[in-house]
Amino acid sequence: MKIISVALNLLFLPEPWRQWMFGTGTRALEGLNALMLLGWAWVMAFADGVLALPSYSRFANLPLSLVCGLFALVGILLAAFLPSETPRSNVISGWLLLAASMLWVLVTASFWGGYPPANTAMVVYPVLALISWWAGILLIENSKHQMEKAQGV
Repeated sequence: MKIISVALNLLFLPEPWRQWMFGTGTRALEGLNALMLLGWAWVMAFADGVLALPSYSRFANLPLSLVCGLFALVGILLAAFLPSETPRSNVISGWLLLAASMLWVLVTASFWGGYPPANTAMVVYPVLALISWWAGILLIENSKHQMEKAQGV
């Protein structure tokens, strides 16, 4: 019975962690973007042969070190600002979500450039780009409003 309890505790976040991660409208999306961007950077940098796959072949036309660097940089910065809850750091996180959105547009263009065949990435990444863009704009606007309110403007 104790093993089941431990397994369930690993599967489900403790209440304080759930409140922290999902207590705002954007934090979970920021974390998801950070992990996905870092994953993409790692795969593009170290997975031999990935650019030979038809769906990824368009990335071969780009400077790979720059692409990996941008994905890693935005992912690391999103992760670094994730714990902070100040309006100023949220503005930065909002801009990072906008940058992530642009990177997902790049990924989208790559997958669409490899069409045919159709694949799920042709739908998933444009949706992720759009949601990240909307969340970034919302985070920037709300945080600027909070800063103005705190200054009595």
